[in-house]
Amino acid sequence: MVEAGKAVRFIICCAARSGSTMLHVLLSSHPEITCHGEALVGEDAVGFLAGRFAEKRRTDPSFEKFLLALRDTQPARFLNEIIFDPQGRTCVGAKFKTDEAFQERYIPLQTIIRNDLEIKILMLTRRNVLAQYVSHLVVAQQTGTHLVRGDARIPDVKPIEIVTAHCLDYVRNVASRHAMAVRDYAQHPVLQVCYEDLVFKRDEVAVEILDFLDLDAHELTTDTKKILSPPSRMVTNYTEVVTALTGSGLVRAQDLEEP
Repeated sequence: MVEAGKAVRFIICCAARSGSTMLHVLLSSHPEITCHGEALVGEDAVGFLAGRFAEKRRTDPSFEKFLLALRDTQPARFLNEIIFDPQGRTCVGAKFKTDEAFQERYIPLQTIIRNDLEIKILMLTRRNVLAQYVSHLVVAQQTGTHLVRGDARIPDVKPIEIVTAHCLDYVRNVASRHAMAVRDYAQHPVLQVCYEDLVFKRDEVAVEILDFLDLDAHELTTDTKKILSPPSRMVTNYTEVVTALTGSGLVRAQDLEEP
């Protein structure tokens, strides 16, 4: 049994719709990694917990209430005893999106993580922020589906028209929260991971990630499916939006290039 203090601990730091679920599934396929989902956040229940905590949630109706109370009243204990319990493995971590990390409710958790300089940070970003934004809109307005795996059917999606000003505000907000994370984790070991590289250079990126986590090379696999077509086929006013994004200086034209 590996003691919690001896395991490599990590946080996946990212904005929503940046590929964190794919990264979570990839990491979970490694035999020495315990990887929770968004287990630090939630109003009525914490997010996905891996391993024996997932089983305990299924079998003990009181455990959910215990988890919420522990997180909100004893955040250090919640992190040490739940999130960073390696459960017999040598590496353990969870997602903590910037969408929530800087909200007042979760500042105690963020402060503890920020001050523990041994926690490694996988900082995941998505170059094509327009694709990220479109993914947000489609999930919110059309499908409600965040993830498709295995043989599950990909939902039908209709093309959309984007309100350019709203898109620009979204991109500014993502960039602002990313800057806050860079500031908070400046003294931590940090590995920058790009969603597009994770998709198209998976084996190469996997080697970098596992080396960063002090793990031997191992094939990382996922059965997640891409839901959306590229923005150029999804956005009816695509040219207008791209012109606004690149003209604002927030996005480089090459970052919006599609495979």
